[in-house]
Amino acid sequence: MIRIQLVSVPMYGILTRTGSDSDQEMTEYSSFTMDDINKHRISYITSFEIGNQPVTDIFHFIVYDGENNRLDNQMCTITITSMKRQPPVVTVRSGIK
Repeated sequence: MIRIQLVSVPMYGILTRTGSDSDQEMTEYSSFTMDDINKHRISYITSFEIGNQPVTDIFHFIVYDGENNRLDNQMCTITITSMKRQPPVVTVRSGIK
């Protein structure tokens, strides 16, 4: 089993792990598995407002294999880009009173 341990957390967002009851915010030294990634249980969430220029966020981690061998100094880079905000669309089914 491949295990990932956070060494640092993102600056402009948070990493969460979806659990059976609720989402859990991950902190330094939290760990998760490749199975968590493959099953889309790990998310990056930001509410950071940017202008026209993208912003880069990073976090560092260590990868462990099933025999506890490790790969140090790994880095994930996330680019946050602005999205054109669209007005909300409301659809009402016919027959609703």
